Amino acid sequence: TTSTGSAPHTPSCNLCSNAGAGVSIVSSANFRQGVSRGALASVFPDPGQTFTDRTELSSLQPLPTSLAGVSVEANGQLCGLIAVTPGQLNILLPANLPVGPLEVPITVNSTRGTATRFSGRAQVLPQSVGIFTRNATGEGVAAYVWLVVGVDGSQRYFNADRLPAVAVSDLVFLVLFGTGIHADAGELRLGNGRTLSTVFVGDAIGFSGLNQINIRIPIADLWSGRLGATLRIFVPGGFYESQGFELVR
Repeated sequence: TTSTGSAPHTPSCNLCSNAGAGVSIVSSANFRQGVSRGALASVFPDPGQTFTDRTELSSLQPLPTSLAGVSVEANGQLCGLIAVTPGQLNILLPANLPVGPLEVPITVNSTRGTATRFSGRAQVLPQSVGIFTRNATGEGVAAYVWLVVGVDGSQRYFNADRLPAVAVSDLVFLVLFGTGIHADAGELRLGNGRTLSTVFVGDAIGFSGLNQINIRIPIADLWSGRLGATLRIFVPGGFYESQGFELVR
């Protein structure tokens, strides 16, 4: 077929003919459409289709570009593969994809799937702010830790809902993890009306495609129970906002 320029295709193309099975591409953090360069993405096949008959995970760095008979190309570039299963691929998108917003072709090639070629298009944005959650669905309680820095410079980490009583001299930081973020400033918007600025937004050391976001929480702003939140990342002329998630203390 030839596109008129309307969604989902921006240029004229023939990707819809002889393309094999289809795929959908979403952020690995919140499973929403919209990804960005160098981010973690998840790829799903059309109903009834499978990418492979095996499950393989990779712990190698740099990530392999072929796993369980599967390879993935984004805009003609091979992607790193984190996990390959029959019904889902977790991939690292190339760091030099166009900034967007635009769509880029995604192709999955397989020697062990129900088709040898799967095709789709990913919505690429300048920022795609996805926050990982504890249950790996993009909803509910965020996957985060507390960092408590003592007056002597000591650092103690605590699980999300295990923050103990802290001294008034301690510094308390909330550490979130996300993907698709290419900026160094933002704010955490809490459901109680408070807004707190980030003190660090950047790459998590040792993890491809993973972002780390640190927010200092004043002692007086610590809460009890569950609290809704979103993360807003600033860009020139505007901002991008994550999905809603929960924080527990």
